[in-house]
Amino acid sequence: LKDGRVDGAEGTFSSCPGFFGSALLCTNGDGQITHVHLERAGLSGTLPTLLGLMTAILHFRVGNNALHGTIPTEIGAWTSIVDFFLFHTALSGTLPTELSALTSIQYFDVNGNALSGTLPSEIGAWTTIYNCSLIITR
Repeated sequence: LKDGRVDGAEGTFSSCPGFFGSALLCTNGDGQITHVHLERAGLSGTLPTLLGLMTAILHFRVGNNALHGTIPTEIGAWTSIVDFFLFHTALSGTLPTELSALTSIQYFDVNGNALSGTLPSEIGAWTTIYNCSLIITR
């Protein structure tokens, strides 16, 4: 990943004509990542801040993995994101106020994590939201 584009990894990425098929990571014609579908992929570790470089991202589905740590504030750069599914991992901390920049968001699911704090009032800017699923446990 370099500047939000695929760099030297042909074969791992595709143009995703049928996203809900077997494709895991998909790009647009400029090589920018638009779809990440890695649910139940056995991922572990933390979400890197470099995710913020994927500014063309539309669909991010990484639920049911062994991720921990917090949701990076850099995800606020995803102003075109439509689907954000990060459910049933082991994420903790608060929801970053930077999520208010996700003005195209329609589906947001962070249910089944150990999130705490209050719901940021800034997400009131989500005027396109269709389904929002979250539980703040502490």
